[in-house]
Amino acid sequence: MRAQIAAPMAFFLAAGCVAALAHPGPDDALRAGVSVERLEEDRAIYVARCSSCHALHLPSDLPAKKWPAEVRDMAEKAKLNEEDRMAIERFLVTMAQPGADAGSAWPEHPAREGGPR
Repeated sequence: MRAQIAAPMAFFLAAGCVAALAHPGPDDALRAGVSVERLEEDRAIYVARCSSCHALHLPSDLPAKKWPAEVRDMAEKAKLNEEDRMAIERFLVTMAQPGADAGSAWPEHPAREGGPR
C-alpha cells in the first residue's frame, strides 16, 4: 500500500520542483555566453538527467562557485557524458546568481581562455 502512495507522491514532488525551476532569459544567456535556447536545452538536460534519481535542487540552493564541484561529483554517479555534465553545470552556475558575473564562478565559461568552444 505504501508503494502505491509513494510513487504518485514522488511524481508530484518532482513536478513541483520542475515548476519552481526558473527558465533562463536574455540576461542569463548574456552572462553564460550562450543563447537563451542553449540555456533552455541545458535546463531540459538537467531536468531529464537529474530528476530521474532525486528531487531537483534549485540553482539558488548553492552559491554559483559550489555548483561545478557538486556537478562533477554527481556526474560520475549518474554516468553523465562530458557534454551533459557541462550543460548541467552551465545552467546551474548561470542561474544560481541572476545578475552576477557567472564567468567568474564558472571556470569553463566559453569566454574564458581554455573553456569549451
